[in-house]
Amino acid sequence: MSFSLKHAWILTSGKCYCSLKGIRSGKTVRVYGAPLVKKHPRAIITLEDNVVLTSTFSINLAGIDHRIILAAPNPRSRIVIGNNTGMSGGVIYAVESVIIGAYVTIGANVSIFDTDFHPIEYRARRTQDFSTVKSSPVAIEDDVWIGAHSIILKGVRIGRGAVIGAGSVVTKDIPPFTLWAGNPARFIKEVPK
Repeated sequence: MSFSLKHAWILTSGKCYCSLKGIRSGKTVRVYGAPLVKKHPRAIITLEDNVVLTSTFSINLAGIDHRIILAAPNPRSRIVIGNNTGMSGGVIYAVESVIIGAYVTIGANVSIFDTDFHPIEYRARRTQDFSTVKSSPVAIEDDVWIGAHSIILKGVRIGRGAVIGAGSVVTKDIPPFTLWAGNPARFIKEVPK
């Protein structure tokens, strides 16, 4: 599959205020508002066909707190957002990788992190020793729905067709076709296949 920015739409009241330079994009990518993209030159960010990123409340009235943030700070960082996936006002931060499948609905202000950001041990935080900071890839399979204000943490795999209730904190793998909610997220019930 080849990608080109020539098909990307960048809309903010009809004017372009941002750049998707260095991002691979599919045939039609709609970006409403100006996302914040922080990317190492060798990191890979891919937006596949029909991805929609919304950074303005005029498009989504669900209470977007801030614009979309995509961060891939390392040469090995990788973010992939699959076909027909949409996100509003959220954050994806990938030290290693965050891979999102097709037809995923990501509610307003969802945060997806594959890293702890800081060391757990206080002495390491005082000395700015980040050598012990843990990171682990995140994978979100096809047809997942993640409710608004949820947080997906490092090392998590969310199975196909799963639903994450609004405001949940996901700390472990979620089986396919199940509904989880809460902090930490816990099993609620199975959902139809």
